[in-house]
Formats: sequence, structure tokens, C-alpha cells
Amino acid sequence: MGSSRSSSPVKGPRFFKIIDSDIVQYQKLRIPKRFVREHGKNLSSPVFLEVPSGAKWKIELVKSGRDGWLETGWKEFADYYSIGLWHFLMFRYKGGSRFHVIIFDTSASEIEYPISSTTTHDINEREKSPEASGRPCRKAKLDGTMKTVKLEEDLDSDCSRVTERLPNTKQKQRRGLDSPVKRLSKREKAKLAFQSAGDFKSENPFVIVTMQPSYITGRCNLSIPKNFMQEYLTKKLSDVDVTLQLSDGRTCLVKCTISAHNAKFGTGWKQFATDNNLAVGDVCVFELINDIKKVLKVVIFRAEKNT
Repeated sequence: MGSSRSSSPVKGPRFFKIIDSDIVQYQKLRIPKRFVREHGKNLSSPVFLEVPSGAKWKIELVKSGRDGWLETGWKEFADYYSIGLWHFLMFRYKGGSRFHVIIFDTSASEIEYPISSTTTHDINEREKSPEASGRPCRKAKLDGTMKTVKLEEDLDSDCSRVTERLPNTKQKQRRGLDSPVKRLSKREKAKLAFQSAGDFKSENPFVIVTMQPSYITGRCNLSIPKNFMQEYLTKKLSDVDVTLQLSDGRTCLVKCTISAHNAKFGTGWKQFATDNNLAVGDVCVFELINDIKKVLKVVIFRAEKNT
């Protein structure tokens, strides 16, 4: 379980788009004229956008001469991945009407890609059947909102696998080991923590988030799936106070800001992260236990325990 990389070849024509105010306002994305001129004859509607998690999105393409726009379905795609002003998208053409898309936020870091039980997203089908959209079900494990957050490059520094022999035979005997000991890298520890969190089960709605550097340092804002917040806590685009409750009963009040493009824990989250010694690679499960009082129970899976 987790955010996976595309295994398709890296070859293929590319273009990038910076999300400007026109794209946000008119809720459609214009394909560069040069790309349409060179490859437009191979493009037909609909086109399919594939992100690194493997999810595919069906988007209607409108062409007029040398111009081409991604229209119906684009808004849903942008909302799902919280694409906002000045985000940066890299499109790689895979032939036919297929594109591989990588999304970067305003910090120039690749975003986290929500994991959905629905592989191909079709806005027309979702209008017919809400269950087909991958949206969470209250009585089931929320595959549609479980979210694995891509670990930033900090996890790769000094993370090569290290194999070393124990210094002496006595220590070998004490540990009961006769073979080399392999230290787990930070990324491997984080992966194990996420796998442990993946075994979490509840009848209540919940989301899973892996801590990355920007979530526990600096401005210290935590991204939460917007569809989860609006489904169970508030449908308004506003600030909402949420109580985080630990297993031992301790609580912390945090402010969640929900905008047109994303949802984030702000005020109060840094204190929670500090008080609970959250580290990069740790995994938090946020389980809704009271939707009236807006209480999320937090279960923490520590990466450093996976040694």
C-alpha cells in the first residue's frame, strides 16, 4: 500500500503548465499550441491522465484549430489533487490520448497522491453512481480516502542500506545472531510504519497520513484529504476547530482551514506534533469518533520502532 511510481518508460514528448488565475477561474486547462500542432492529429476526446499512484482520469478534450483544452472532468481532477494557483504540472505524452502527469505544489515539491479504490475516474460515471467515485463509505475501511504522503528527499539522505558485522562473538551469542545485521534505512522504516498502519481497522471513517518534513518543521501545516473533511466534518469552505484525541485521553485543539483547493491543519498542529515527538516517516491514523463535536482519534505508528 502506498504511493507508487509509474513503471512506464520515461520517453515521450513533454510539456508543463503553471496553474494561473485563468485556469483556476475558468476551470479548464489549455494545451500548448505547439504540442497540439505536432501531436493533435493523434489526440481524440476523451483523454486519460495518469498520476504516479496509478489512478487514471477521463477528461473531455475540446479542440479548435491549433487550440486544445481539457474541460469536463478537469475540475474534478484538480479538486481531487488540491491543485491550486501556481502549482506546476508536468505532462508526458504516452501516445494516443494518454498522458502521465506529475504534480508539484508551490514549494516545488511533488505532492502526495491519495490512494483510491477506483482505478479509473470518470466524471460521467460518478454522476450516475456516487459509489463508483471511490468516495468513502461510513461502514467500511476508507480506501477512497486513505492517503499516503510521499516522503520528501530528506528520507533519501544517508539512507543507503548498511550491513555490518557485530564486533565480537560474545555479542553475537547474546543476540542469538550468526549472520550480518542489516540496518533499515529511513525509507524502509517509514514503509514498515505505513504497512503497520495499513492493518488498522475501524467501522468509523479514517485517513492515514505519513509525516514528511514540511508537516513537522517550519510552518508545520498538515495536509488532510479535503473530501474526507467535507464528507464528515463540514461542507463549508471555512475554518473549523477539530479536537485531536490520543489513546490515553489527551486532547489538542487544532484549526483546519478548508479552501477551494485543499484542507490543512494549521494553528495547534505544531504543538501537537511537538508534544508527541512526531518524526519524518511516522504514520498517523485520524479516526472520526464524534462528528458532532468534531473529534478525531489519533493513532501513531512510529518509524523508528521498525528497526
